[in-house]
Order: sequence, then structure tokens, then C-alpha cells
Amino acid sequence: MYYTSFYMTIRGSQMARIKGTSGNNSLVGTAGNDTLIGGSGNDNLSGGTGTDTAQYAGNIADYRFANVGGKLMIVGSTEGKDTLTSVEILQLGNGQLTVNSGEFQVNTYITSDQRGPSITALADGGFVVGWRSDGQDGSGDGIYAQRYDASGIAQGGEFQVNTYTMGEQTIPRITNLADGGFVVSWHSSQDGDGYGIYAQRYDASGTAQGGEFQVNTVTNLDQYQPSIAALPDGGFVLSWSSLEQDGSGYGVYAQRYDASGTALGGEFQVNTYTTVGQSISRTTDLANGGFVVTWTSDGQDGSGDGIYAQRYDASGVAQGLEFRVNTYTTSDQQIPSIAALVDGGFVVSWASDGQDGDLFGIYAQRYDASGAAQGVEFQVNTYFSSDQRGSSIAALADGGFVVSWRSEGQDGDGAGIYAQRYDAAGNAVGLKLTGTNNTEIINLDAGTAGLVVDGLA
Repeated sequence: MYYTSFYMTIRGSQMARIKGTSGNNSLVGTAGNDTLIGGSGNDNLSGGTGTDTAQYAGNIADYRFANVGGKLMIVGSTEGKDTLTSVEILQLGNGQLTVNSGEFQVNTYITSDQRGPSITALADGGFVVGWRSDGQDGSGDGIYAQRYDASGIAQGGEFQVNTYTMGEQTIPRITNLADGGFVVSWHSSQDGDGYGIYAQRYDASGTAQGGEFQVNTVTNLDQYQPSIAALPDGGFVLSWSSLEQDGSGYGVYAQRYDASGTALGGEFQVNTYTTVGQSISRTTDLANGGFVVTWTSDGQDGSGDGIYAQRYDASGVAQGLEFRVNTYTTSDQQIPSIAALVDGGFVVSWASDGQDGDLFGIYAQRYDASGAAQGVEFQVNTYFSSDQRGSSIAALADGGFVVSWRSEGQDGDGAGIYAQRYDAAGNAVGLKLTGTNNTEIINLDAGTAGLVVDGLA
């Protein structure tokens, strides 16, 4: 046992029945199936691995239950306020409750590695997850997927997406379609010379529509890192990076398809500037039927990598010239993410090296429906130490958006995942000022948004 001030930590060994005292306890289970009994204090109960049970004397109706930061909190009049982690069963006086954390395993096949997931929502309220699986198709990585209904119930089993299995099929990207179906794309060592881009369409029931098909026309060297976006007319567009096709390093290319999966015209070059390399493209649809492609360009802004983009109308015609997204150009700005907004505009995020004073930070820029920048680029992360990279961005139904990223060291142990919401005006949401039980006056600027004031009683 370990004592910390008035707080007691009790650890079990092997399979255990662990009982606390009348004080505030931290009960820590084992790798076995444990039973934890907290007592009358405010206790933290952590079951560890195994199937663990928290035991309470009262009936279910005697307690209040809450989700606090993803942890179950139980409040009883005589047993204090308990916080539960990794506890699967609640045993109460008149019954048993099962605790489900909400997370679930998607892959059924578990041999070797399953990684690199991609997910999209479906028109019926469900969703589909795609990933790459090592060795499952008999040769290197293959592409697999699993559909779920609107209740989160798996529809059938996981299924193989790629038909060709020799070598590597990897980096899946998935998007929903207007008819309720979806498309999965990936790159494959299949077209006779390095990687090529392939895809497979599915209808709303998850049935493959035709066979897998090659997207890129030029097959010399590598075409890899696909990005895919559904279009309002039921079609879709894919972009990718192609090695030496534009005469200098990687370039960005794209191909449009109609609602039946028929290619519209040929593949086309997205980037105008071709010196060194343009790669890591990301694509999103727009409310007007068009789309935007963004990418990383090496050396174009005069100092390392920069972020560039090109808008297209519903016919696939470029709207204006490619444009630089980042304002700050020192060192590298790279690996963009993009999302279309409800108002017809879009927002781009990226990682910028050294701009926040310490390695990479996350920045973003909003645009209206005409492609005009709204305000200036802004920093997303508020924790600046070490690296913040790998941003992903998604639009919200209220017109706002949310940005997530990976932050090194912020949670105290390696990398953690963080996010920030924004409202439709681009204001950060979630900053809160909390008062006391006394009378306070808080002066807010006119038009202040995204700030929650809790005055208490």
C-alpha cells in the first residue's frame, strides 16, 4: 500500500477483491478479473485489464451516473463520488449494469498489423471504415473495410476491397456518395512500373459496383498517395502525386468521375508551378458542385515547403490560378488538410515549422465561397512546446469546423491527440471563465463569441 497525504492507493496482485477504507481511496486492479469496493469516500477505481467489477451496496436508483471526460462517475449519498476507469461491470443491490466505454474493435482479422484507417459517414446515418492489413490477402498489405449502420452495428463482416493482391495495396482513402454508396481508393504496385492509383465503388448496401479500376492514365514510375472527394452531382474526384510526370519531381494530378463511375475527360495536372516537387494532395468538394485541391510545394514560396491550392467549378474548369495558402513562409509549411464549409467556402490547415517558437505548430486559413481569404492565417494549437503536427479538419453542420492534431509531450507521455472547435465565424469555441459564489462583473467586448461565462450561484 502507498500513502499520499489523506489519499490511500491500494493495489491488487493477480486476481483480487480490493476494498477501500472510509477515506478517499485509489483502488488499482490487476491483469485478472477484479472486484473493487470503494467505501464512503471519493474514490478512483481503475480495474486494469481483465473483466472488472465495481461493487455497490445500494440499488440502481440510489445513484447518479455521469460521463466526465470519458470516465464514468457514480455519486451516492453514503458512498461519495467515485470515478471509474477500465471497469466493465457495476454490481448493485438490485441488479447489474454493463459499462461500455464506446470504443470498439473494427478489424476481425488480428494477425500482424492492421493500420492506416480512413472513415466516412454514409447517407443513411451509418459509416464505413477502411484500413490496410498486413498479410491478410496473402501478399503484403491489402485493403479491407467494414460497414456500420446508424446505431453503430456492424453490417456483415469485414471485406476485402482490392482484387489484385500481389505486392502492396496500401494508403486507403474513402468517401461517401450521393446515392448512399461509397468509393475506396488506394495505391498499388500493380500497373507494371511502381505504384498506381486504384479504386472500387460500392452501392448503398455495400455491394461492389463492377470491379476495381485504375485511376491514373500515365503509369511511368510512381503514382501514389490518393485523395478522394464526393461531388454533389453524385460523382467523385481523385487526386494523387505522380513522379516526374510534369518534368521535375512529383506533381499533382486528378481525375473526375460521374455518378455511374465513368471517367469525365482525362487525368489533368493540378499544379502550375513544377520546379522540384508538389505532393501530398488533399481534395474536398464545394457546395456549388466544384472542388478544391491543396498540396505541399517544395521551394515555391522561397523557403522550404509551402501550401498551395487550386479551385475548380462543377465542370472541372480551374477557377483562377493556383494560390499560396500560408502567409508565413520561413522554413516549412506542409501536409495540408482541407474541408468544405456549409456557407460554400472552405478551410485549410497545415503544420508550420518554427512559427510558434518551438518546432512545428498547427495553422489554418478560411476562405469564402468565391475563394477569397477570410481574415488572416491563425494558429490553432495553444500549447507550443515540441511538435504539433498531423492536422485533420472536418466541417460541422452549424457552419463551423473542428481541427485535430498530434501533440508531442502535452499529455505527459509521448504523443497525444488534441482538437479545437470553431464557430461559423471562425472563432475558437470552448474558452470558459468561471466565477465564484460572490458577485463579479465581467466586461466583454462587443461581438465576443466562443467564450462561455459561468457565474455559478
